[in-house]
Amino acid sequence: MAVPRILVIDDDINILSTLRILFQKEGFQVQTAFDGEDGLKKIIVGSVDIILSDVDMPKMNGFEVFQKLKMQGLVQQIPVVMMSAETGALERAKYIEEGAEDFITKPFNVMELLARIRRILSRAAGQMGAPTSAGGGKSTDPTPGGRPQELTRGKIGEMAVPDLIQFFMLGQKDGFLELTRPTATARMFFTGGQVIHCTVVERSGIAREGEDAVYNMLAWTEGTFRAAFEKVAMPRRIKTPTHELLLEHARKEDDQARSTAEAAAPPAPGPARPGGPPPPSGGAPPAKKDDFSF
Repeated sequence: MAVPRILVIDDDINILSTLRILFQKEGFQVQTAFDGEDGLKKIIVGSVDIILSDVDMPKMNGFEVFQKLKMQGLVQQIPVVMMSAETGALERAKYIEEGAEDFITKPFNVMELLARIRRILSRAAGQMGAPTSAGGGKSTDPTPGGRPQELTRGKIGEMAVPDLIQFFMLGQKDGFLELTRPTATARMFFTGGQVIHCTVVERSGIAREGEDAVYNMLAWTEGTFRAAFEKVAMPRRIKTPTHELLLEHARKEDDQARSTAEAAAPPAPGPARPGGPPPPSGGAPPAKKDDFSF
């Protein structure tokens, strides 16, 4: 079994130190972040199996982190456990309803916390470990009510992004497509083969959403991809049919190629001067006629 990877986000250095020691002793790979902003960056550029985040933090609080993860579809992919000392029962229930795996009240018992984290990871691993097809590939059916079942992964150079999108579109599949490169991560979500939402987040913090993110993602020519089938529980934010998005992308590519070719072409010879003979091909230039006669 792979070593579980956990990210702990909390502005209390004592809690961070305690949890780091606890999880490392239990065989986890541990990352820590002192505020929500740093935590979100580590989630975007790194790989984690579970997130444990405090609610009350500087710069970006736990609620804001949770909402950004939900917007990017990461709540459906990575279990998120929230913790707080002052949150009421109604707010705790709201987090659970919106997709958080659990809510821990401070102060907590470390052994109970560890047991909850292991239970969540065990359930997620069981849902991801669905049987494969006879040919050795991953099954193409989503796991009902579970985490996404991986379909395939590879390099973008081996399969173009428009082809990956058409794979979902022609099969009328639900699921997500994730692209990763050192400077950015992009995620596209499908329902019935149609793109319903897309996000691109640069490591610098620049983020795109909607159709702007789709066209940015379609232009990627390097990096890695991961595609999986699952039921997508989010409203449709992109209304344009997917085939129209692909056609518009192809048109933009053609226009760019044409502009590049025109810029590289040698300039055409200028037209002959109107009302007079063409300029001589060689020799001295014709003498200038005086404006006055004597």
